[in-house]
Amino acid sequence: LVYRNDDAYGWLLQNTIATMLLLTIQSTVRLPNLRTGTALLVCTFFFDIFWVFVSPLIFKKSVMIEVATGGGTGQSVPMVLKVPSGLPGQFKILGLGDIALPGLLISMLLRHDLLRRSRRLRGYFVAGVVGYAIG
Repeated sequence: LVYRNDDAYGWLLQNTIATMLLLTIQSTVRLPNLRTGTALLVCTFFFDIFWVFVSPLIFKKSVMIEVATGGGTGQSVPMVLKVPSGLPGQFKILGLGDIALPGLLISMLLRHDLLRRSRRLRGYFVAGVVGYAIG
């Protein structure tokens, strides 16, 4: 825990905790149908747009970026995955919501394909994973 907020090593611990949280979400939460999944993703799309791009116009800073990076308090919580960008101390971040929520839809597509006994390339799962990777 000494290195928890140290950028040199702490990001590995933070990413491990975040990954465990994502795996827990994927194993416990289920979308009941495609309509619910679509509504959830559309709402979070506009939520992200507002808090990342519109909030700086209102609050002078992006609220979502401030929360994700600890807001200058020195505390860093596992709400993002950090990937070193090549420059010392610089990271690219990806919010857990940007992984967890589409992951719920991908999990539902896999369950659908397994219930239909679809072949791997003929089902929706592979198309969903490829679409998420491209997007």
